[in-house]
Amino acid sequence: MLRTLRENMKSLSIALWIVVAAFIGTIFLVWGRGSQRGDREVLAHVGDRVVTYMEYRRAYVKSYEFYRKMFGSKFNEDLVKKLHLKEQVFNALISDKLVEVVAEKEGIRVYPEEVVNEIARMEVFKTNGKFDPQKYERVLQLNRLTPEEFEEDIRRSLLKDKVLALVRDSAAVPQAEVRDEIVYGMEKVKIEYVELSPRLLTSKVKVGPEDLKAYYDKHKEEFRVPDKVRIAYLPFSIEGFKRRVKVSDQEIEKYYQENKEDFPAPPQLHLLVISVKSKKAMTKVLEALKKKTFSEVARRYSQDSLASKGGDMGWVALSDLPASMSQALGSLGVGRISSPVRVDGEYKVFKLVDRREGGVKPLKEVRGQILERLLVEKARKEALRTAAKARKMLKEGMSLEEVAKRLGIGLVSTPLLARDGNIPQVPSSSKLLQVAFVLQDKGISDIIRTSEGFYILGVLEKKKSYVPPLDEVKARVEEAVRLEKAGVLLDREGGRLAQLATQKGWRRALRELGFSGVKVEESSYFTRADVGSWGKDLINRAFAMEKGMFSWVHMGRKVLVFRLADHQGVSEALVARVSPQVERILLEKRRRELVDQWLKELRERVEVKVNQKLWEAL
Repeated sequence: MLRTLRENMKSLSIALWIVVAAFIGTIFLVWGRGSQRGDREVLAHVGDRVVTYMEYRRAYVKSYEFYRKMFGSKFNEDLVKKLHLKEQVFNALISDKLVEVVAEKEGIRVYPEEVVNEIARMEVFKTNGKFDPQKYERVLQLNRLTPEEFEEDIRRSLLKDKVLALVRDSAAVPQAEVRDEIVYGMEKVKIEYVELSPRLLTSKVKVGPEDLKAYYDKHKEEFRVPDKVRIAYLPFSIEGFKRRVKVSDQEIEKYYQENKEDFPAPPQLHLLVISVKSKKAMTKVLEALKKKTFSEVARRYSQDSLASKGGDMGWVALSDLPASMSQALGSLGVGRISSPVRVDGEYKVFKLVDRREGGVKPLKEVRGQILERLLVEKARKEALRTAAKARKMLKEGMSLEEVAKRLGIGLVSTPLLARDGNIPQVPSSSKLLQVAFVLQDKGISDIIRTSEGFYILGVLEKKKSYVPPLDEVKARVEEAVRLEKAGVLLDREGGRLAQLATQKGWRRALRELGFSGVKVEESSYFTRADVGSWGKDLINRAFAMEKGMFSWVHMGRKVLVFRLADHQGVSEALVARVSPQVERILLEKRRRELVDQWLKELRERVEVKVNQKLWEAL
């Protein structure tokens, strides 16, 4: 079907090769070198349609790669589980099959020329506006796809768009709803407020012996002293052992020659740029470029620091550019001028002066990096060798002090520490304490491996958890009782302050209630979206109040008493200006809701049978 296109394609963008390489890496990462299952094995029946194992596998790999790129180094198998990726992919495939059932019933089709036109529009397959049939087929082969499979995927995507368009196109948003959304989201308020904490009232409450005993008996576990341990440890840190090892020039050269793939030099572009603030200004720039050189236009119109240099950016790594720029410039020919690109609120147009293909960074550029790698590697080995020697000496009966002196390692002792304690200057403190609590009193650990090096520790003392008697924690119990009673009193005082301030104003009300030292603060203007800063209760009250009114709310253990200082509405001019954008957002939201509801109802009507045995084996 796409023979004509394949005969007219020319080349493939750098960006696509990056995507392809990552995609193939993911296939092997997720699925291994070969499937143990039949690709045609049926995972689910949807009406008279089926979801095969192959379809699921391809869709899973695609989604896996999407999230891997989105989350970068944070992506791991735990995140895959949290995303419910398996279920997410399966449900999407079921939805696709439901759409196909409806399309067949309603006689909705996708014609061959529609598939051809769709692929012809894909920028990723273009170089200077033309297709390269050989590269097109090579990319599909790398992705384990035949042209027929790829074109079938495009056909299904277009079919889905056609069917869902019938649902989406029925969505509408009344102008009154648009206006209400704008006003709700953009009106602002400003408040005056004071914060009252229980500590302000602790002196006003009375606490007797019976209060202390009652609170202590009810909350004994709050005063429990946890298990504790005191240790001494020998540190064999990589950082410390780096001073004991050396790396020769020959070792650096050898490492570079054997690991050149670790130091890729990305493709570089020599670029000229013109930056302006508006579309109108960019229109003037494009007109001027028809008559003058790029550098001349840059000096006259560009609104950035490079204008005086004719827009010369020098050599720039393609991988360092924002995605919108790298997509626009990746396939740009030398001497050509790009289409305008919007970057960080500015409009930019580029000229490619020259291009350097990627290669390997020279040794002098990566020498320091290699030196650090080799130092760390040697230091780790030397640290481990010394730790092993220390452990052997300990087994032979020497004490930690004797080993430390013999090897020139500083022995460090700690005070009593709980399981969640912290050993100063030990990044892996929790790991050492975990080992210490497992050891017997006076026990010696094996070598403890951590990211920063190695440790051997000995337990000097252990203390079991216990609940101290009331006399031992009397001060803490009294403070807790006072805060509890003050918290109850605070509720009443917050309401009294709001009422009195309404009658007499802030200053007199605070003085009469004994809060003269409390300062009245004033907020900046905020919207309903600032619920994270002010809390849902205050937001709801503030936007429902008349200007000048007082109220109060709980903010954790505190009470916040506030006065509405100002209510800033939304002008009709602003409503008119942002209405088109808000309407588009609401309309898209309504369309998604309609599609979700339609698919939900459709799934209830069409029989879906899952191959449970295969599903559980995935």
